[in-house]
Amino acid sequence: MKTNSLYSRPGSCALAILAALVAAALAGCGGSADIEITSYKDPYFPEPLRVVFKNGSYWRAADQDVHAISERETIDEMTDEVIRQYLYVVLYWRPNPGRSFDDPTQANALYHYVVASEKGVATYVGTGFAYPDGQPGQTLDIALESATLRLESTTGEIPEVLGEMTLTGTMRATADQAAAGARIRALERTTNRGFLKVTAPRPAART
Repeated sequence: MKTNSLYSRPGSCALAILAALVAAALAGCGGSADIEITSYKDPYFPEPLRVVFKNGSYWRAADQDVHAISERETIDEMTDEVIRQYLYVVLYWRPNPGRSFDDPTQANALYHYVVASEKGVATYVGTGFAYPDGQPGQTLDIALESATLRLESTTGEIPEVLGEMTLTGTMRATADQAAAGARIRALERTTNRGFLKVTAPRPAART
C-alpha cells in the first residue's frame, strides 16, 4: 500500500532509517537538518512528524545576520511526484558589549518552511529561537527551538497541508555563500515571490 512519504510518523519503520541517515550526515563534513514538527491541523489531535534534510549551508550578511537553509528532495509514494522541502532560518544578530557571536540570548530567528510539488506550493512562516554553536566562517551547529509557524499561503495542489505547527530540531550548516545563495534563489523561484525579506547574494556581473 502506498503512503505519503513526506513525513516520518511515530511507529514508522522509517524512523530507524532516518536516524541512521542523520548519524551519517552529522559524521560527515556536509550540512544537515533534523526537525520535529507538531501539526495542529486538528487541534484536538496534534500530530508529531519528523523531517530529515541531508544538506545545509549558510551565509553571513553585511549586517551580521546568518541565513541558513536546508533542502530535501523526495518522491511521493502516493503521486510519484518530486517533492522539495526547504527550511530557511534567518538568525538576527543584535550584539551587546561583552557578548559573543554564539550567545543564545542575542539570537532570535525568522523561520520559513516550504513544501513544493510539481503541482503546488505550501508556505509556512513563523518565529522562534535559534542558538548557533561555532565560529563565524566555519560550520555552525544550530539548535532550533520554540518555533511556531502558520500556513501563510498555498497554491495549486500539494500532498498534505499541516496548518499551524510548532518546530524544534537541529541544523548543521556549512559556511558556503554560493550554495546558500543558490538555494535561497531557488526558493524564491519556487514561491514566485520575494517573501523572504532579503535578497540572496548574486554572482558578480561579467564585464
